[in-house]
Amino acid sequence: MENSIAKAKTSKNEIVAAFGLPEVLKTRRLRDCPLGTVLIETARGMYIASRWERTELELKRAAHFWSYMRRHGLPVPVPVSDRAGRQWLALHHEIWSVHQVKHWCLQPMQDGNLRHLAAVGRTLARYHWAGKGYRKGNEERFSWERLHQLYLCVRSSVPAHLKRTVRVLDEEFEFLGSALEGAKLPRGPILGEVGPDRFCFDGNEVAFVLHCEPDHRGPFLLDLAQAVNRFCFLGRRYRLEPFEALVRAYDRTRPLALVEWDAFPNHLRFSALRGVCMALQKMSADNSGAYEKWEVVFQEWFERLRVLRRECEGGLGALLIFMATAYDYRRLHRQRERV
Repeated sequence: MENSIAKAKTSKNEIVAAFGLPEVLKTRRLRDCPLGTVLIETARGMYIASRWERTELELKRAAHFWSYMRRHGLPVPVPVSDRAGRQWLALHHEIWSVHQVKHWCLQPMQDGNLRHLAAVGRTLARYHWAGKGYRKGNEERFSWERLHQLYLCVRSSVPAHLKRTVRVLDEEFEFLGSALEGAKLPRGPILGEVGPDRFCFDGNEVAFVLHCEPDHRGPFLLDLAQAVNRFCFLGRRYRLEPFEALVRAYDRTRPLALVEWDAFPNHLRFSALRGVCMALQKMSADNSGAYEKWEVVFQEWFERLRVLRRECEGGLGALLIFMATAYDYRRLHRQRERV
């Protein structure tokens, strides 16, 4: 115990020295803080140190992307540089980074908070606007082909009491394989996995966007569809009020193209299908006793998929009317611009 404490103190001192931080007033370990694990309070502000399970090359690529997004106004945490100009430190077989913060105790996203949803919509749109000029990355991870490969790997391991879902999933893959118009949609860096853990709030505004990866690329519409499925499906049905708050804020910041409004319903289905397949993968690979948890997640995503397939009532009609109205307005606006 004493050795571990001494090692921790040594690591903190080495981190402070390597990054040239001001006079340290106090340090403390953080629990359940998405920004990092160690808070360092100095005479000139607060810093948070984060430990990474990545190679230096991966961190270098990620730091380049974070710096690019920060220059374009995105609230992305960017590590400070050490005395040698690097943004990370290899220490005791671990890799550390440090970034400065104004507040370390930030507010998580609140379910059903319309102001938070509007802030998420604006932030996603700004993220996509800024990322259009960033040409590096790999689109394979969030493609239909990649998801189909994953499904084929776990299809045979679907539990007996869920076998009825296999026919539905097979039909959905067949339909989306020809229906998705991803090649024609605006593309670039995306978050990919859009959830409450991606955003930290300071009041009603997004203070940080977390876990941004340069290799996550795809159609921008996928992020918006993921956000709708995560934040607007409440009480086993889609709710129009949070949907309007999220999508209007996004569309006012980065207007959706006609082809995006047209493809929106199918991308909602693809997002739900991806949620189902990821839950199936977790169920088949789980050895920690959390099988029941992932089965609940599977059922929640499958319920979304059934609503989107119009197999049951779940508030989809109001969302489709909103999309159709926005599509017609956008088309009329474009016709006026041409005249």
